[in-house]
Amino acid sequence: MFPCCGRGSPWTSGQQQLLRPVHAALSCPGCSRNKTIFIEAQRTDLNSPGLNMNTMKVLALPLLITLMHIVLVHVRRRNVMRSGTASEAEIVQGVVLFGLLTVSSSKPKVEVHEHTDAVLACEFRTEKDQNPRIEWKKKGMGVTFVYFNHKFTGQYASRAKMEGATLTFHSVSQKDSGEYRCEVTASEDHVSLGEATVTLNVLVPPHVPSCEVPSSVFVGSGLELQCKDKLSVPPATYRWSVTKIDAGMYRCESSNSVGAPKSCVARQLKVIDCKRF
Repeated sequence: MFPCCGRGSPWTSGQQQLLRPVHAALSCPGCSRNKTIFIEAQRTDLNSPGLNMNTMKVLALPLLITLMHIVLVHVRRRNVMRSGTASEAEIVQGVVLFGLLTVSSSKPKVEVHEHTDAVLACEFRTEKDQNPRIEWKKKGMGVTFVYFNHKFTGQYASRAKMEGATLTFHSVSQKDSGEYRCEVTASEDHVSLGEATVTLNVLVPPHVPSCEVPSSVFVGSGLELQCKDKLSVPPATYRWSVTKIDAGMYRCESSNSVGAPKSCVARQLKVIDCKRF
């Protein structure tokens, strides 16, 4: 701990000195443990002769730079701790905070229409490693490699490209929907692994629904009509249209917010009077 100003000061009132030692405290409420950082700067004696504005600017500049550096370091430290890319011990031991490996996505949720391109953004910054290993994986029942060992795997080889760490799929389908993980490994860095997750949702317009309409029904009995469109995303809503009350032609229409509604072929329903039997 530094001595307080005034007490034990090496300067006496009789000495004509321009500078005196000053100790400033800066709190960091955003840190994992609230800390106060003490810095030693210089204070100007405003009563000293020969003091002018230029001198004050020169004397204030080192203190201002020091304060700004401490604030930036602790803001960066807080963000790193929140993201989980480094332990507190690693930071305390003197890691260059502005050079830690960081991996992120500028757009962690992507929605595109079927048969269009999907861009899964991944940005990274390393401390030292100039040629980090980049991998993309898709999470599902298991983990599927999309990009591994500097090349695309399986079905992705013919319809995907990589720019930096950003992945682009061409002509996506609903099967491409899911959670993808961008992993960057920088073996030369103090923190060698970072990752970012991107969720892809492929929107699909309504398809012609399958309709089930019984050919006939007795008067007074129950009736069940079924309409299904399993492919549309988001899920379709349904509407039945009837050309004649009860007996007549029945048709189901499927619709969602992505595309035009689709209908099945109308089916004939006969209502039979029990008295005829």
